[in-house]
Amino acid sequence: MDIKNVRKWCRQFAAGRTDVHDKERSGRPSISDETVAKVEQTMREDRRITVDDLCISVPEVSGSSIHRILTEKLQYRKVCAKWVPRMLTEDHQRQRVESSREFLRRYADEKDNFSDSIVTGDETWAFHFTPETKQQSRQWLHSSSPKPRKFKQSPSAGKVMATGFWDRKGVLLVDFMPSGTTINADSNDDEVKDEVQRFLNDMAASWYDMGIQKLLQRLQKCIDRNGNYVEK
Repeated sequence: MDIKNVRKWCRQFAAGRTDVHDKERSGRPSISDETVAKVEQTMREDRRITVDDLCISVPEVSGSSIHRILTEKLQYRKVCAKWVPRMLTEDHQRQRVESSREFLRRYADEKDNFSDSIVTGDETWAFHFTPETKQQSRQWLHSSSPKPRKFKQSPSAGKVMATGFWDRKGVLLVDFMPSGTTINADSNDDEVKDEVQRFLNDMAASWYDMGIQKLLQRLQKCIDRNGNYVEK
């Protein structure tokens, strides 16, 4: 609390105020417990229901009041489902925990010698052309300047699958899946391959080492989550 509000409260208590609770305001009507319970029950019947639909089911309160009930009184928030590669069974989770423990046990015994033996990899589509994102197009403009427009673009159809393997010191192998037969496919694919190789080769060894160290942290998180997927 800043000094201005402290002084305000001191003046009010000096004038005879005896409590710290806000008084009822005419502009913000109170909401009964029955209404709160009705909103929660209706929401629980369909977790994807919108505020507009709740207004139809609970017409005695406004949309803003329903939103306030859900977010402030009931502490709910609407979130999107998280995409995961696959549904993990109990056996999958058990295997993930056992593998993570074995990795960490060996690292505890061998330290950097074990880190040097870890090889990891990943794969991704490399497009011939990737459009600029909305965030990347931000620019400083005066308040009186017209707002710039950006036309929507999609990634090019031409692409190659890049698969890379590396250890803590750098890249070991980069392989490319042959692309389909398209117009100018050979020349465009070669440019994409060169760009991917250039990017990976330009990264410092510390970048790869940091990735291996993060792997060890994620293994511990996997154990803590009983084998479930780990957030980045």
